[in-house]
Parts: sequence; structure tokens; C-alpha cells
Amino acid sequence: MARRVIEPTPYPTMDMAAASFAAYRANGTLHKMGSVYDSDTNTLVPVTTNRVLIYNHFTGDKPLEVNNQDRESAAAARDFLIDYRVTATLQEQRVGEFIQKLVEHLNQPTVTLRDCGMMAYLPDIYAKTLVKSDRANKIQMLAYTSQHFGQVGKVLNFALTVVDVKFVQQFNCYHVFGYDAAGNCIGYFTSKQSCTVTGSYVGKVKAHIEDNYRNGARVTQFNYVKLG
Repeated sequence: MARRVIEPTPYPTMDMAAASFAAYRANGTLHKMGSVYDSDTNTLVPVTTNRVLIYNHFTGDKPLEVNNQDRESAAAARDFLIDYRVTATLQEQRVGEFIQKLVEHLNQPTVTLRDCGMMAYLPDIYAKTLVKSDRANKIQMLAYTSQHFGQVGKVLNFALTVVDVKFVQQFNCYHVFGYDAAGNCIGYFTSKQSCTVTGSYVGKVKAHIEDNYRNGARVTQFNYVKLG
């Protein structure tokens, strides 16, 4: 006698997407593990992961309070991530495997309880990808507007809006990239975390380069940067 296969219960994809935002709102963040460190008591405190909150919502054990904002955020996240993947593919840019799988789920009419784990990441992935996309668009725009400025060796004051900061492990310092009020790109290395945020600085012009990693943007490089 053939064994009967029980198919998992399907749920509307956008219902689970909205529940993921409700879970994120309930926890105030994305809890991946069942405990978090409490610095006040120096202990691990148990928490309910976002995946479990979503799972319990659909099994009826503990329904989440899904509101209209959660539904609107879910729809915005779906549309943005689908467009992001299409645009990145057309521009021959790499899209992470996890985002690829998440978009595939969002393109399906239904999901199952086995998908709670992946769908729990939707609000977090949406927020991070939105920031990454905004940063990429800004850099692309700066590639057209930026001009070199200042004579090499001269000390200049400049107001910097930070676009990107990376910690370079090999040299134990930060690389800071941003732009000034005229839309000119600025880059420098610093060991001071206080010099990695938007603000007023003073530094010596080191070189004028064209940054191939940022669409050929004309970048004025500084060294000996300190708060202005």
C-alpha cells in the first residue's frame, strides 16, 4: 500500500511577509538565536526568535498583531527587492544567494511553515539593501559631479558627508569615503574612529585619483586628517 504524503499547509506569501514585519516590530530587531546577552546582569536572557513568532502566529499558538503598516511595509519590501534583483542583473552586478532565494519566495503566491525562517529576515534584508542601494546611487551620481580640488601638499579645511566607511584589518585603520558641499569626492585613511563620521575636518591633500571601484569618480585623497 502506497504511503500517503501529507502536503504542508500553504499560506499567502504576503500574509507571512506582513507577519515578518510584525515580528520585527514586536522584538524591536531580528532575533536569530533564542537568547541575547544582557550587559547589566552579565547573563544570557532567553528571547523568542522572529522565526518562532511567525511560526506561532500561523499555528494559532500566539497570533501577532499584524497592522496595516506591516502590510504596507511588506508590499514595499517585496517590490523593492524584486526591482533590485532585476536592476542588478541587468547591470551585471552580483546579487547574494540569500536575496535571490528570498525574492523567489516573494514571487510565489504561497509559502509554508518551513519558510518562516527565511521570511523572518525580510525586514532586516530590506533595510540593509535599501541603504546599500541608496549608497550605490549616490556614488554613481558623484562619478559625474566630482572634481579634483586643492593643490597636492596643501592643508585644507573641508566639510565631509560620509558615504562609506570600511575597516581595513591589514592596516588596523578605517578608509573613509564621502563628498563635500560641492559634490567633490574625498577619501582618506584614519585610525581615529572620531574621524569616520560626517563633520568638519582639516587635512593635507595627498593625491588626485580616479577611483575605478566607484565608477571612475575623481577623488581628492587626504592624509593627516583631524577634526576641524
